[in-house]
Amino acid sequence: FLFFFLCPSLCGGSFSSLTAEESGRFIMAFQTGWFLESMWTQVLILHLLRTKKVPIIQSRPSRSVMAVTTAGILLFTAATYTPLGSVIGLVPLPGEYYLFLIAAVIMYLLLVTLAKYVYIKKYMSALKVLVQAFLPLLRNQALRQLTAAEIKARYFALLLENVLGV
Repeated sequence: FLFFFLCPSLCGGSFSSLTAEESGRFIMAFQTGWFLESMWTQVLILHLLRTKKVPIIQSRPSRSVMAVTTAGILLFTAATYTPLGSVIGLVPLPGEYYLFLIAAVIMYLLLVTLAKYVYIKKYMSALKVLVQAFLPLLRNQALRQLTAAEIKARYFALLLENVLGV
């Protein structure tokens, strides 16, 4: 969307047909769009990683998580309209971009939720077995004398045995 539609409409044509000045505007618009999309998805991924349930629908985030999410999105978006944003090469983008951004972020979050669901279904029972096998080892007084490398080796052996069936 950014490279083929938004930036050409803002700058008057495809990247290869632009003058040096126009291509500079094209690059700044593209980088701003990429920056916002990256920041929005990174901030919103907090909601997906904090619970096994469907975020917001089955599990409500705490006020602090919502505050961080909202502040992050607002600050990163507002930065494109500030002098600091100009200094680092960000430019204001038109409203159409934000419609695309919202749709892209929703699609991204849905795909991540689906991937998380598949991952949990496939690996969660094996991880439970692994944790149940490993926790008694950590509680064992003799094992407290082990080095970090020895603990990692035992954990890796349990991982191979319980998760991969080796």
